[in-house]
Amino acid sequence: MKDNCVFGVFSNHNFSKIWSASLVSNIGSWMHSVGALWLMSKLSESTLMVALVQTVSTIPVFLFALPAGVIADAYNKKHLLLLTNSLMLLTAVIFAFLVLTGKVNPTMVLFFTFLLGLGTAFMGPSWQATVPEIVSKEHLQQAIILGGININLSRSIGPALAGFLISQINIASPFFLNALSFLLIVMALLFWDYQPPQNNSNLQAERIFPAIRTGLRYAAHSKPLKDTMLHIGGFIFCTNAFWVLLPLVVKNILSAQADFFGLLMTAIGLGAILGAFLLTSLKKKLDANKIVLLGTSLTSLATLSLSLAKVQFLTLIISLIFGVGWTFVLSSINISAQVALPNWVRGRGLAIFLMVFFGSISAGATFWGWFCEKSSISLTLIFSSLSAIIFAFWVYRFKLQRGAELNLNPSLHWSVPITQEKVMPEGGAVLITIKYKIIDADREQFLKAI
Repeated sequence: MKDNCVFGVFSNHNFSKIWSASLVSNIGSWMHSVGALWLMSKLSESTLMVALVQTVSTIPVFLFALPAGVIADAYNKKHLLLLTNSLMLLTAVIFAFLVLTGKVNPTMVLFFTFLLGLGTAFMGPSWQATVPEIVSKEHLQQAIILGGININLSRSIGPALAGFLISQINIASPFFLNALSFLLIVMALLFWDYQPPQNNSNLQAERIFPAIRTGLRYAAHSKPLKDTMLHIGGFIFCTNAFWVLLPLVVKNILSAQADFFGLLMTAIGLGAILGAFLLTSLKKKLDANKIVLLGTSLTSLATLSLSLAKVQFLTLIISLIFGVGWTFVLSSINISAQVALPNWVRGRGLAIFLMVFFGSISAGATFWGWFCEKSSISLTLIFSSLSAIIFAFWVYRFKLQRGAELNLNPSLHWSVPITQEKVMPEGGAVLITIKYKIIDADREQFLKAI
């Protein structure tokens, strides 16, 4: 029974350690996000500047996730995570002191948020690629669902804590706690007993640029992965107005303060946790595409309701519903991305997936921020809601989680080529050509098989 429970994977001690470290990291990141958004809303009256906080935090993942995925595939992931988190610790400490001393301006908020986003870009593929390495295939879906719970549990804690600290202490306090979270992660990683998986392939490690080309080529020819990225890109772009405009709804429409903004973010997180538990039962009745359609409908309903909301209590309920729908969509799509990738290209494949994910966040944040400046908060939320539901019905025909039906392990049924002279991996190019002669009657069947 334990294995059937979503928490059964916690019996894996390595997974428990990385999950706990990730929870601390995510709580710190959410505190920074809420603090930076609120700080920018105080430093600038521009809607676009507030939206750019989210843009600069996510654009580094779009720009650098693929090289980070190559590095994750080629090097020890524990060492990479240690280096990245140490640099993010230094960045967070400097920014916290600048905010404390009042020497920060809008440009500096964007710059330091960009630097932390850069760290996330290099950390993300390593975090995600370790999960299939340390849990069994039978526990993978449980681990991914728990990853979603992790993000949303942190979203429940981090924003509420940040809002409380801003209102009760000062604006710099959440940034100091974010720095402390990186320190705790570095300490946890030092005691993490990570063993890189053995390479059962005869293939040599690739150089960075050929490896990038290989990853892009795999993504371009993998229909399960392409369909998954289409789903996530459109969903994130269309629904991102909710995230971008929420602090402005709190400040300009509800006339509330940072602590209530933190409560709304907490409500989203609690809704997402509820959604994760409901997802276990839903998966027995609905396939992934129907769950994504249901989740998009809930987020669209919440976005539309936010455009009309004037009462704080109703806004809390709206945020809870948004969180449920958000988890339905993201958990289903994340599972689809994982099962579409073999181990040898997993880091790069997930990096490309993250590029689409965060690129859509960046583009959506900029677009909806610009749209709001040209119209109004309510009209922007209405258009966002309608675009999301229209896209969901259009993309429904592209099926998710089809990679689960495929065996993506290397066949290894060819022996190592016998050569007259010993060939060294660094000794130069070797070309082996295999020609298949297929009769016309078997052409379609052959192309499908390969």
